[in-house]
Amino acid sequence: MVKTKIPEDVTTVEEFMELPGEEKIKAREALYKHPKLFDSFVRKNPFNFSQDELEIVKSWKKNFIKDEFYLFRYLKKYAIFLDDSSPPKAYGVLALKSDFHEMAGEAMREKYWEEIEKLIKKDSNLLTVYHQEMGKVHARTFGRRLSEIGLRNAWFAILEGEIVAGGSTREEVERILDGIIPMEKRNFAYIFHLRGR
Repeated sequence: MVKTKIPEDVTTVEEFMELPGEEKIKAREALYKHPKLFDSFVRKNPFNFSQDELEIVKSWKKNFIKDEFYLFRYLKKYAIFLDDSSPPKAYGVLALKSDFHEMAGEAMREKYWEEIEKLIKKDSNLLTVYHQEMGKVHARTFGRRLSEIGLRNAWFAILEGEIVAGGSTREEVERILDGIIPMEKRNFAYIFHLRGR
């Protein structure tokens, strides 16, 4: 039996997505080293995937490419990555769970957290900038999901990665925030307008 070093209490995709980046990397490396894990997953089918979905998982065993890639451009439906060959080969990559804007933002935050923390300690005003920028990252994902369930022309506020208020106008959302968020965190809330399609 292959040990992946993922905590045993992680049993859902959501719990896995909450793991620190280094834990996710360990899981990825285990798949590269032990591609038979794909066979085990298909045999057990813990998420009750359809046969078509299981065929996609089976194809990953043979068709994955392990290399170093550079994010070249975000497009509406996918991101373009380049390998380091000469001339570089381009790959169009679809995100499975979170969009690439969100993943890149989270990855950079984790990678440079110590530096970010030092800067914030030197200038406390940067804490507001940090929360606003992270709010923008989360707003892209939330906006897409909210549009998918049919919401249109609404305003939302995000604080520390969570939607904390919503309403039909910005003023309504501002009033809600004033009533529920401690004053010292009020400027951390990022407000965005969901126009919809």
